[in-house]
Amino acid sequence: MSDNDNKVAGVNAAENGGAGDESPAMSFEEAIGELELIVSKLERGDMDLEASIVLFQRGIDLTDVCGKILVAAEGKIVKLIKDADGNVAEENFYV
Repeated sequence: MSDNDNKVAGVNAAENGGAGDESPAMSFEEAIGELELIVSKLERGDMDLEASIVLFQRGIDLTDVCGKILVAAEGKIVKLIKDADGNVAEENFYV
């Protein structure tokens, strides 16, 4: 999968807590990485309520990004099948 196939447009930059500057795209790996950091910060429990709410909302946004990327990837999955003569062909793979 190319970098462009792995990105979704319109995702907010990681450092802004879900507001302000927007980056043109974020990869699945970037979104998951940021989500892991957010979970870690929230699990520590040392932030005030307002900051926790902002981070939680950013986490929700990131899960939406990941979901969109996964749905797009799912539509591209194919399986290789081999017929009785040994010829290989592609077939759509449905989960």
